[in-house]
Amino acid sequence: MFIVLSRLPKAETFLMAVDNLNEKLVSADNLSSLVKNWPGDEFDGLIQEASEMGADTKWEKTEAYFIKLGAKKKFETRIKIWLFKLQFEFTLKDI
Repeated sequence: MFIVLSRLPKAETFLMAVDNLNEKLVSADNLSSLVKNWPGDEFDGLIQEASEMGADTKWEKTEAYFIKLGAKKKFETRIKIWLFKLQFEFTLKDI
């Protein structure tokens, strides 16, 4: 998992790109990698735990990355929809 994250943009860059749908900051490959590696349902508990523990808590790099992204409301849904939008023309041509 750490290898995948090392190839992705920083969490701050991802958040800014998703807010603005900026394809210059984040590619479709980046979005696809993040969607494939997004944590499961147990992640909601981690976000809750992180908010309760405060900003001073030390997390492993992978956890800290996903906590930062997951703190944004509906982040996973946003990246899935953006990826669908980016791949729509290719999917339509395949059909």
